[in-house]
Amino acid sequence: MGHIDALSRSPTSLPQDTEMELLDERLEVFVTMTEEEKVISMQRTDTRLKEIMEILGREQTGCSATDNEIVKNYHMQKWILYRKVNVDGEDKQLWVVPNAMHKSIVIRFHDLAGHFAVDRMVNKIKERYDFPRMRRYAQVHIRCCPECVLLKVPRGKQSGELHPIKPGKRPFEVVNVDHIGPFVKSTKGNSYILVLIDNLTKYVQLYPVKIHVSHIKGYHIPEDEEEPDEPTTTHDGLKGSQTTGERPRMERRPPGWQMSYQM
Repeated sequence: MGHIDALSRSPTSLPQDTEMELLDERLEVFVTMTEEEKVISMQRTDTRLKEIMEILGREQTGCSATDNEIVKNYHMQKWILYRKVNVDGEDKQLWVVPNAMHKSIVIRFHDLAGHFAVDRMVNKIKERYDFPRMRRYAQVHIRCCPECVLLKVPRGKQSGELHPIKPGKRPFEVVNVDHIGPFVKSTKGNSYILVLIDNLTKYVQLYPVKIHVSHIKGYHIPEDEEEPDEPTTTHDGLKGSQTTGERPRMERRPPGWQMSYQM
């Protein structure tokens, strides 16, 4: 039996049950609570709802204007806190859900009810329950639902594909050009900064300019395409390309552009 590994050997000692396992074998406790009893119990553990119920329990003469604003549209009925909510033009008295029950409510009406979308899910919840920022909470829950993320096909306009710019084979073959600003005008009248970044080495050149010259026309020359009629030129005299952050606005180059671009 020398070939038998350690996992196949007989136990050398008797198993020892934990305290909880021993109690589970001897005791079985069943707690039966109605939906109303559960809501009553959870409402009294919520700090915000306890304050509202305390104000509602006072006499009307003992409440300030601030207290009356806090308990507006709230009322107690059979030990349950209700809130009057207008749903599709109809006033409804809905149970106020404490923070501790938000997760269980959305799981019941989404995970256990067919993975409905936001609108249908919120409408189902509002038939009986109410809590602040319900729609936003439902949206976050649905975005984090594994079944919805993996199985449901997203609708509407889809995100475009990423087309990264190739860095080039030598420095200053591809230059990224953009502007930042406006800043406080300098003594020379400059309000913007022209930023030139080499896409390969990440070398940066900054030039103060007076206007937002977003009319720069740049293009990248792929290796398998013909060169354009007017290729750009870098400071070392080699043909290259420019990429700009915005679409052209002006056709005429302003005076001083060649000076600001020279490196």
